[in-house]
Amino acid sequence: MTVSEYFTKQTVFLQLEASEKKAALRQMLEALATSGGVKAGDTDFFLRKFMDREKLGSTGIGRGMAIPHVKSDRLAKAPIIAIGVSEVGIDFNAIDAEPVHTVFMILSPKDQAEAHLEILRGISGLARGRDFFRHIRRVKTSEEMRVLIEDLEADQ
Repeated sequence: MTVSEYFTKQTVFLQLEASEKKAALRQMLEALATSGGVKAGDTDFFLRKFMDREKLGSTGIGRGMAIPHVKSDRLAKAPIIAIGVSEVGIDFNAIDAEPVHTVFMILSPKDQAEAHLEILRGISGLARGRDFFRHIRRVKTSEEMRVLIEDLEADQ
């Protein structure tokens, strides 16, 4: 299982405009609803789930990255990964107190806990490599993002 298997060009958002966590999550969820990743009527539900998860501790892991993640019965098929990139940075209450520029949003069906954990491990592996942070902000298209992640996964 690789991270790149779970996202498509419709789940890559290269121009997040929000500078605050809740607004950024809402922007990504609304874009997912537009692309059919989640039901339009579920965006508020998932936003609450993400904010409840953030109350347990920030998913801002440092080095400009956050990995907000939730599990829900409202997803029937497979996990969804959305990637958001912010030029200005997002206040995510990250552990290093730095703004977040890359958001990996994970939504998983409740019955796929193992896949959820594998995705978290995969993204954490990407985050450990300096190449990811050096290249991520240069990506201009969804296809470039896919190629970058596939290349970095191949190097792990």
